[in-house]
Amino acid sequence: MISNKIDNVLTNSLIETRLNKRVSIVNYSCHPTVLSSDNQLLSADFLFGLYASAKKDFEMLSFINGSSANISTRFTRNNQTIEEAFRLGHRLYSQIEMDSKKNNSLLQIETHFSFINLKVKN
Repeated sequence: MISNKIDNVLTNSLIETRLNKRVSIVNYSCHPTVLSSDNQLLSADFLFGLYASAKKDFEMLSFINGSSANISTRFTRNNQTIEEAFRLGHRLYSQIEMDSKKNNSLLQIETHFSFINLKVKN
């Protein structure tokens, strides 16, 4: 039986390091595609616009395509151009930006890093 339920939740996990660097892990189920099959260039599609927007505020932003992965931009995009891919990437980032400024609940996690030298056979 086909379900009409979709996952349209944007999850933004904001991480602030001791060095005051900001990192974000974004989970969104929308297929990250705008460009048509005519595009022969290697591209991150609308994620490139998302990453370009995030540069000013984050040391790193990682996008995870949600488990539902059933939302297509074909219902919301205006066309299938590079400009449209940038527009959707910037729109997505504006939502992340608003969310990260709310900062309603901050979970503090302390991390410790260890380095191990792995000896390999010659």
